[in-house]
Amino acid sequence: DYDTIKVLETNLDRATPEMSGALLNELISAGALDVFITPVSMKKNRSGHLLTVLCQPDKMNELAKIIFALGMTLGIRVETRSRIKLDRREVTVPIPAGEIGVKIATLDGRDIIFPEFDDMIAAMKKTNRSYEDVYFEIKEALRKES
Repeated sequence: DYDTIKVLETNLDRATPEMSGALLNELISAGALDVFITPVSMKKNRSGHLLTVLCQPDKMNELAKIIFALGMTLGIRVETRSRIKLDRREVTVPIPAGEIGVKIATLDGRDIIFPEFDDMIAAMKKTNRSYEDVYFEIKEALRKES
């Protein structure tokens, strides 16, 4: 399955780690598909960060406004990109540690599962078990459902 996304990029050289973290959270909360910050060397031998935001085209202006409003840049580069993605469905899987949100994608007749990270962490803390143990419980619960 294909779709089209926008990629917003800008170099940040005045952002503190706290500001970068807050910006990342704000962009995700406002609907960005993904946000990442990469260390880069910039002109005049300055250290900085490359902010990359992936979003649906209809979110581009709103997300750009957030970046500009925090005073971190004067310009944002924008690209349109095609993206290949697997069809997926979202389910909630009950395990002894609680309910875990899971995205399930299918490739060549095989299910690939992506548990929600926050749910995994909560289950790990609640049971004092490893990621692999909780992941195995999810796979077993899904097998029993089929």
